[in-house]
Amino acid sequence: MRRSEQLVSKLTDVKLPDSVQYFSGGGNTTHRVHYQSLPVSAFVRWPSNKPCMAVNTYLLDQAHRWTGDSVITEANKLVELVRFCAHGRADRRACDFGDLSDNDVARLIDKLCTDAYVDDVSQRVRNNNTVRAIMQSCFRFLHWYQDTLYMKPFPLIGDRNSGAAITVMQKVNPHSNRSYFDHRYLPPTNTQDPKLPISNTMIEDIEAVVEELYDAESYPEPARRRFGRDYVLFDAYRVYMTARRDFMLMMMERTGLRPSELAAMSLADNLCSTKGQRPYLVLPTLKRRRLNPPPRHFHINNDLALRVRIYMRERNVWLETCQERNPELTDHDAMLLSTEPGKHGHSIANTALEKDFEKLCLRAGYKGAQSCLSMFRHRFITLEVRLHLKELGKGKTELNKQDYRIVLEKVKERTGHKSIDSLWHYIDLAYEMDGVWEPVRQAEEQMLAADQLRYELRHLRREWRHKNTSDMTPEQVIDLVVDRLGGIINKSVRGGLAR
Repeated sequence: MRRSEQLVSKLTDVKLPDSVQYFSGGGNTTHRVHYQSLPVSAFVRWPSNKPCMAVNTYLLDQAHRWTGDSVITEANKLVELVRFCAHGRADRRACDFGDLSDNDVARLIDKLCTDAYVDDVSQRVRNNNTVRAIMQSCFRFLHWYQDTLYMKPFPLIGDRNSGAAITVMQKVNPHSNRSYFDHRYLPPTNTQDPKLPISNTMIEDIEAVVEELYDAESYPEPARRRFGRDYVLFDAYRVYMTARRDFMLMMMERTGLRPSELAAMSLADNLCSTKGQRPYLVLPTLKRRRLNPPPRHFHINNDLALRVRIYMRERNVWLETCQERNPELTDHDAMLLSTEPGKHGHSIANTALEKDFEKLCLRAGYKGAQSCLSMFRHRFITLEVRLHLKELGKGKTELNKQDYRIVLEKVKERTGHKSIDSLWHYIDLAYEMDGVWEPVRQAEEQMLAADQLRYELRHLRREWRHKNTSDMTPEQVIDLVVDRLGGIINKSVRGGLAR
């Protein structure tokens, strides 16, 4: 992909003065300032490194519309307009947002449609749907700009009758019932097949890559060079990255949560919830447009709770290693920690998780294939729908719309959907995956047991590759390994993998 200067910075825990309350009494006047608290915000710069005041003001003014890292996504879309105004015109001269015209919009859309990857110029960086999404953000910003900062006598953006410099028409999507801006230069939408659930084969291939990257020999020299001669930090990095990737894959497969929800998980909440007799996970629900996302409780079994606590232990080891090298680094409530240079031990953004998963997919040989974290969510929802359909005890021809609504309402509580409107197509996916209705509960238990078996065997392999057995006889080593394997196999039998 073409490399561009980074113009967006992520800000956390931003406090802004929101209102002032005055008090009078005894001849004195005092006041109290009320602040708005933003967990995440974005700061946008021009390519000249000067702050882009208009976009930054817009992002703060519209902060109530976004949750999690959505504001970062929005800022990255608007950066395309910022870059164009800085040096995208034909004369290469910078222009203000208020100077834009339909010709500029046409040139910007053409650029977004024709940007290609450096290593493969035949591949577009963005498809038509992505270009349309970027332009929707730009049109919303320009409408806001016109209402707040624009000073010229003629309209900047509006319909044909307004005589605006940029002509758009507001329409309503008949499927989602959402309004959007249409412009005559926008490319047509791509009619893409829906993303399918991730396959078992792909999961196993990615797990194999995670296991491979546990070894120091798997890292090229440039990757090790950034650790200098700090071998302790490098070893801690390898161990934590393996634990974080294991945890990421497990959570995505077992809970179907969104990547942004995984990045926003609370350490303190889950530390307590996974220790009880009925362990559960506390997951934020970020799709709902609230500043404080509502948590949902997701019940898990004891094996899964143990794996969560094992990850927490590895997380703390990595944090302590980072604190030894950066005494100013304090503990915080983020479940996932960064391993990026200069950000060791800090909280991680969901975009970093997605990039890491993309790297794992490429190393596993899935270049150019559909491979993203959302495929885990599709898999989880499809399996949940399939399970609840079977529990109704009716054949496909006996089920009516009310039966399907009951199923989707149950699934909605597990997945954090606000309504069942976006879940209906999973009914067809569930039937396609199920075929002739094999015993679903047994299949579900076997799938979970298989995942646990792979996890146990990977950990056994790691443990014995790095275990000091110099003081043990071969018979003692064999006995210990056989005992561990016996326990793992017995657990798999209880899970229904063998008879």
